[in-house]
Amino acid sequence: MSAKKETIILWLIIGFGFVLRVWNINAGLPFIPQADEPITVNRALRFGSGDFNPHFFYYPSAQMYLSFILYGVYFVFGLISGLFHSVNDFALAFIKNPTPFYILGRATTLIPGVLMIWWIYLLGTKLRSSGIGIIAAGICAFIPTLIQPTHYVKGDIPMVSLLVLAYLFIYSAYNTGQVKYYILSGLTLGIATGFKYTAGLAGSGIIALILIQAFQKKKIPDLIKGLGLLFCFW
Repeated sequence: MSAKKETIILWLIIGFGFVLRVWNINAGLPFIPQADEPITVNRALRFGSGDFNPHFFYYPSAQMYLSFILYGVYFVFGLISGLFHSVNDFALAFIKNPTPFYILGRATTLIPGVLMIWWIYLLGTKLRSSGIGIIAAGICAFIPTLIQPTHYVKGDIPMVSLLVLAYLFIYSAYNTGQVKYYILSGLTLGIATGFKYTAGLAGSGIIALILIQAFQKKKIPDLIKGLGLLFCFW
């Protein structure tokens, strides 16, 4: 298959994957079908009071802060367009109809879910071939267990998406030895943990693998870089 055809197929897969994820993104609204969603949405809005401490650590707070940024953009847009005239109007809009706020919050899951398709393709291509990358991207785009969770403000999909990206950086670090990939992989793993604590377990295993490989090859520079990755991760 030519590179041009593969590119067309890949973009079709990503396009269909996006449609499947954005379709029914307003599921259940204005009622809240998922009990976990208000935990993130309410605390993200509460950051507007000036207190950026979520006072809740059962879940990590990366998605709360990301949602808060989107709400800030929405508030500024509302002021400019005349949709809101004050903070009170903004709060009243949430009470009357929380749908736009939850859709914005769900965008923090939707976007990483679509990016995951692209990153899966790149990982499959690096590990085996572009054909395998296309197949992997297709599976990622159409598998229901990776579609349905994108309709809710939950950290599972962003975490998995960032772990795929971290694997890409780690693979590049192992093959090239460039410091930037060690740093990027550590930062990506750290951000993934900010969405879901369980990413820390996967990250620790990957870091351990790099350290073991450094010892086996008896390359002290690789060991130092691996320790640097560990520092960036934590």
